[in-house]
Amino acid sequence: MERMKIREFIKMDVDIDVCDEYDERCYIAFCGPLELTEDGEREFEHVLDRPVYVDQEEGWASLPADNGAEAQMLKEFFFSAAGYCADSLWNLWFK
Repeated sequence: MERMKIREFIKMDVDIDVCDEYDERCYIAFCGPLELTEDGEREFEHVLDRPVYVDQEEGWASLPADNGAEAQMLKEFFFSAAGYCADSLWNLWFK
């Protein structure tokens, strides 16, 4: 298992399930790589330096979260990255 920051993880060319350690639920499958715009960097700056533990052999990534609010911020980022946000926001945040 490899530890890295989310900003490094989203640049990987992987299709992987993302789960959190707070409530042990999967958020969504991440299909990368993904590049943020400057607006996206500002919008998600509070999560990009959070750690993620990646196990490519098993096909999952684990996000340690200290509390429910932090887990919710991580969840919002990965759902937005998967396209579960308005088209106008997707175009503003992601290349």
